[in-house]
Order: sequence, then structure tokens, then C-alpha cells
Amino acid sequence: MNTAQAVLVADLLELRDSTTAGAAFHVLPRRAGRRCLVASAESEILADSHGWWVTPRADVGDTPDKYHPKYVMAVLASKAAARMNRDGAGTMALPLPQWALPLIGFVTEEFTRRSMTLNGMRMTTEYFASGSPRVLQLIEQRLVAGQRDVVHDVLVYLMERVLQARAEAREARLWRAESVAAYLGLDQKRVNTLFLAPRLAAPQLAAALQAGAAGELRRAINIDALLESQVRHLQPVLRRHRRQECGVLQLIDEVAQRLYDDN
Repeated sequence: MNTAQAVLVADLLELRDSTTAGAAFHVLPRRAGRRCLVASAESEILADSHGWWVTPRADVGDTPDKYHPKYVMAVLASKAAARMNRDGAGTMALPLPQWALPLIGFVTEEFTRRSMTLNGMRMTTEYFASGSPRVLQLIEQRLVAGQRDVVHDVLVYLMERVLQARAEAREARLWRAESVAAYLGLDQKRVNTLFLAPRLAAPQLAAALQAGAAGELRRAINIDALLESQVRHLQPVLRRHRRQECGVLQLIDEVAQRLYDDN
């Protein structure tokens, strides 16, 4: 990658290895070539997580002339970034502060930028509905035209779709948790916590409830059968949202790679 077309993570973000008030998101680097796990700072999956809590610096924010936090999240979550930010031998990932992200020049006229971004959003919908490649063609055209800020905005939109899929999966978990808590007369917040565990397994849920993790059971019922039924109905929903998330991440990979390759 042309270093003149790059900006370092350390220049955009303050990184800390422990929970930080005001952090915008969390990044868990993985081995060389594998995408980072990037999540909102309040995500339940981070309870025992390592990695970095991220606070934006002055050049990052939700204004037209700054790097949007969701752009940074999208690029860091891409396989393109993982491939580009390896040591000279290509066997180890660079330390996250040294990662290079594509530089964005916020120069496109406002109306054109908005119009092209809306086109990208519509074409993204086409891409997922029918496999249409038009969104990638648009990205390539905008790069040729020197409109990297349009690509920036499309990546922000794509990251929003990733977060939306995760939010809908979370809502589905909480709906099941509410049903179980109400039926068994348990503490709602503690049941929520159990249902939001990254790996949802009926036997572990049942064992936790029988052990009093959410309060005293108020019904004499086969807890194992109840939880097995709830999880069985929930899993297809979670798989659907996971497929949606993975599909968007794959498109982010394609867009980010084109941005890295633009010199």
C-alpha cells in the first residue's frame, strides 16, 4: 500500500487494554490474515475479552469532514486490513497502533457525495437481493474519480448493517429470555445475562437456572425440556442474523480491498 494514501490507527484512535469510559468500540486482533473482531463497546461478549477499547481522537467523529467511527470499525473488521497489516515476513500481524488504514480526503461536493452514497446504499440492497455487482462497480468508479469519501460513506452504511444484524439477534435472545423469566418467576436481568452469552446452549442454561442463577424457581417443571425447546426455536433466528452479518462483512472485505489497492 502506498503510505501516502494511509493513516495510522494510532493517529486516529486512543487504544487502551482495559474498559474505558467513553470508548466507542472494541477491537480484538487475531493472528495474521484473520479479521479482527470489532464490536460496540457495550457488547455483552466483551465481559472477559482481551483486546483494545477505542476512544476516537480529534479526526474521528460524526461530521462530514472527519473519519466516522463506523468507517474505522468497518476497515478494522475487514480481511483486507488483516492482510495488509502484517510484518515483513507476512507471518505476524503488526501491533494494532501501527496498522495503516486507507486515507480519506473529504473533498467531494456535498450534493454529489450524498447522491453517490445513496446510489451505493441502493446498489447494496441489490447486491444482497440478487448478487448484482453494481455496488462494486460504483466503488471502482468513485475511486477513479478521486471520491474516496463516497467509499468512506458506503463503508459506514455497511457497518451499520452489521450492527443492525447483531442488534436484531440480541433482541431475539431477549424476547426468549423475557418469556422464560416470566413463566418461571425469575429475575429478568439475570435471565437476560444468561441468554446473551456468546455460546447459547440449553444444558448450560438449564443448569444455571436450577442452581439459582436467576432466583428461586417458582414452578415445578422440567427445566431441561423447557430450555431445549426455547433454544431450538431461537437458533434458526440467530443463524439467519449471523448469515446476514457474515454476508455484509464479506462485502466490506471487497470494498476495503479496493480502497487499499487504490494508489
